[in-house]
Amino acid sequence: GHVGVGAIIDASNADVARRLDADVVLVANGGIGSAFDELEMNRAVLKDKGVRLRGVVLNKVVPDKVEQVRDYVGRAIQERWGVPLLGVVPDLPFLGKATLGDLERLLDGELISGRRYRDLHFGTQDLACVTTAVRRFLRKTHFRQAEKNETRPLFVTHCTRDDVLLAFLAYYKRSTVPLPDGVMDRDGWLGAMVLCKGECDMDPKQSVE
Repeated sequence: GHVGVGAIIDASNADVARRLDADVVLVANGGIGSAFDELEMNRAVLKDKGVRLRGVVLNKVVPDKVEQVRDYVGRAIQERWGVPLLGVVPDLPFLGKATLGDLERLLDGELISGRRYRDLHFGTQDLACVTTAVRRFLRKTHFRQAEKNETRPLFVTHCTRDDVLLAFLAYYKRSTVPLPDGVMDRDGWLGAMVLCKGECDMDPKQSVE
């Protein structure tokens, strides 16, 4: 939030920084005009509270505009405020996607294989709930790969669906090339499967593969 959050109880972010004698780095969403306006408002509050501003980070900048924003805003804040632009973060799609590691924590589960793939990102468009028969599952999986060029599907099914799990493992084996430990082909087929808990004898209780 902005530096005024918490002011209703006399404990705004700016107040807390002043009491802790802490320097502040401001983060604003990308752009030029609107971002600068937002930064100026926050900077004015910090100045009024006697808090030191050490730098600025711009977040969610349109990828094609990163260099333009870095140049213009960087020069503007250095000349006017005497502080550096510390970074410009592009608004890349994968930054808003969950990784297998995120899912492992959110579901309180355990990654039972493929630990080197823990940092792979999956979006909502990659998600597929599998409730059909195995043949239909395999046909749709092949179609997504061959016709739609989807190489990173995330399947969700119940842990009692041994048939779907085995079919997934067989498809994975056919669609990938064995690589040495620690090596990952990020351009290859990298499907994953979440096994949901229910009336199931499988251990761990909730798993991510």
